[in-house]
Amino acid sequence: APRKFIVEALAATWRAHSCSGTGPVPGAFEIEEDDEKFTFRMNPCGSGQRLWRMGRYEGEDGHALVEGAYPWTYGRENFPIYCTHCAFMNEILSIERLGWPVYPTDPPEDFDHDPCTWYWYKDPAAIPARHWERYGLEKPDAR
Repeated sequence: APRKFIVEALAATWRAHSCSGTGPVPGAFEIEEDDEKFTFRMNPCGSGQRLWRMGRYEGEDGHALVEGAYPWTYGRENFPIYCTHCAFMNEILSIERLGWPVYPTDPPEDFDHDPCTWYWYKDPAAIPARHWERYGLEKPDAR
């Protein structure tokens, strides 16, 4: 599919995840475009980060936090378990199957304040090596 169509579909998906900006702690996002990529900044993202801000990870019956630092927690301890699916789906599995991360992601440093950021590169060869290196992998040479 044309890459612009993918961006429009991703925006529609985030709009749905964000509940169209309604309900408690509504999700919100912005899209920026430059010569090499589209950047989606979600603050909060409409899924894992929204759950965090709604207090769903707190208390005895709260959602799990992954205690240890692992590749699927972006090397961070006490990482929200729901947010691990971004590392798996957007980066780890797509690197294994396609050779590049489909939606390279920068999770928020502070889930209470910072945005979660996804990138959609117009040319996968332009994706920075850091999105492989954090998994102990080397970015393949451009084709």
